[in-house]
Amino acid sequence: MHITYSAFGLTTVIDNSSTSFWTIKILGGGYLIYLGIKGLKAKPINTTETNLTVLNQYSAKKSIGVGFLFNLNFG
Repeated sequence: MHITYSAFGLTTVIDNSSTSFWTIKILGGGYLIYLGIKGLKAKPINTTETNLTVLNQYSAKKSIGVGFLFNLNFG
């Protein structure tokens, strides 16, 4: 839900200001570069040494419902 109204708001900003559009492009590109560098520097996790917890298993239908409600409340 919040993605939809965010997209409409972002569209309005981009339509009204070319400077804002340029700023959003630069910031987005910079963030992608940051994520790429961080990913290249990351060390793999040795799963044999870590304690893996068992998660509750939900059906696909319940998982989608819980995710949607969580998005509405905290998005």
